[in-house]
Amino acid sequence: MLDGIDQLTDLFRRRLLDDKVKAQAINALSAAADAQRLAPLCREFALLLDRLAAYRSEDKDAQDFVASIDDEILAILAHYGLEPIASQRTFDPAVQRIVGVSSTAEDARHEAAATPDNTVVAVQKTGYRLNGTVIRPEEVIVYRSARTTAEADA
Repeated sequence: MLDGIDQLTDLFRRRLLDDKVKAQAINALSAAADAQRLAPLCREFALLLDRLAAYRSEDKDAQDFVASIDDEILAILAHYGLEPIASQRTFDPAVQRIVGVSSTAEDARHEAAATPDNTVVAVQKTGYRLNGTVIRPEEVIVYRSARTTAEADA
C-alpha cells in the first residue's frame, strides 16, 4: 500500500512539473504573439512622436503642451514594453543606423584630432525597443575624419 502511495505521489509531482513547464511555454508564446501584434502599432506611434519632436513654436505654453503629450504617449507605450533607445556616443550597429556622415570638426563639436571616427555627433530620429527587441534603430550622423572619408572613396 505504501508503494502505491509513493507511486501516486511521484506521478502527481511529475504532472505538476510538466504542467509548470507547459505553462511557461504558453506564457512565452503568448508574449511573443503580443509583441508581434504590438510592433506595427508602436512603429506608427514612433512616427507620431517624431512629429511631436519636430514641432517648433515660439509659444512656450505650446511647447510645454506638446512635450507633455510626448511624455504621456511614451508613458502609455511603456506599459506595453516600448522604450526609447538611449543614445550612445560611439556608433553601435545593433541599435543605430547611420543616415549621415560629417567630416568637419565643427559638426563633431570637438577638435578633429581628438574625435575618433564613428563618434555619434547628432541623432536624427530616436530609436525604440519593444520588450528588448529593436523595432526601429536610432538614426544618427557620425563623425569621420576627412582622411578616412577620402580613403573610403578611393
